[in-house]
Amino acid sequence: MDNDFMGRPSTRAESRMFSPQGMDGGILSDKEDMQYIFCSPLDKIYECPVCSNVLRYPVLFEECGHRCCASCLPELLRSVYW
Repeated sequence: MDNDFMGRPSTRAESRMFSPQGMDGGILSDKEDMQYIFCSPLDKIYECPVCSNVLRYPVLFEECGHRCCASCLPELLRSVYW
């Protein structure tokens, strides 16, 4: 038996019921992208300039105010400094 996010016992069926799903209905791993649907247009400050998706684990550059996903940071730095 698994525990839910509150530490309470839960069945495997309940755990699967709340797992994020991809477009094909399969359960996503941490490295796969999720599809987000917003009620109103997303402000560009929440969009990563590298992957063009919603910021995931955002990194903020304090001097200029730009943002990118933590996973996109190495690619961004390579493109700027190499």
